[in-house]
Amino acid sequence: LFAAMVTRYHTYRQVMGPLGVRIPREGLDVILFDDERDYLKLTKAEGSAGGYIPRKSAGFFFSGAAGFNFPTMMHEMTHQLNDKVLEATANPPWWEEGISEYFGAGLLTRKGREMQLGLPDRNRMSTFRSMMTAKPSQVIPLKQFFTAARAELTSEYYAQSWALTHYLMEGLPIGRLVVYDLLTLAKTKKYQFGVKGKDVEKILQDLGLSIEFLETAYVAFQSGETTSVKASAK
Repeated sequence: LFAAMVTRYHTYRQVMGPLGVRIPREGLDVILFDDERDYLKLTKAEGSAGGYIPRKSAGFFFSGAAGFNFPTMMHEMTHQLNDKVLEATANPPWWEEGISEYFGAGLLTRKGREMQLGLPDRNRMSTFRSMMTAKPSQVIPLKQFFTAARAELTSEYYAQSWALTHYLMEGLPIGRLVVYDLLTLAKTKKYQFGVKGKDVEKILQDLGLSIEFLETAYVAFQSGETTSVKASAK
């Protein structure tokens, strides 16, 4: 477990390094419980397997019948690292949840000493594909998705956040620049969550992209299809 946390920390620093990261000299506090009842008594987080609580500046997790829930731990630790290492506390909600889902889907090997990123999250991918075919009304248009001030804590929202972030991080050659630039924008302008639509469009335009292109491309990517839509490089 400790090896996994250390690996998780170094992997995060490597991936997010272009944004400028700090070493948290105060440490990263993670509180582990053997009993779910004690966990719930302190966190009041009914129905969760763990979480990062910013006001307590610590992550809290409990060991259930199957042990600790590693994907949840990796997800919630990402929130903590966003705060403590990246010093990003007002992130666009889709990014905050999407990047946490991206790291949460990482594969830990060699007893936690290595972490492989970029693998598809089968549950999120299945949910997103189902949304596209059976529940298209639950897919939020990207113009609204990029600029929303609050996350909708539903499985559909997490699935869409993962699908878009995974595509930007792994499926589009310049996609990571979109991720980095949008977060830098939010930090620089100190937006309290969300970003402005015109700023999103400017970032995409500078990279030769458009929201319309992304709207089609990330859906095709997560559906296992190829798309003939091209980024309009300028």
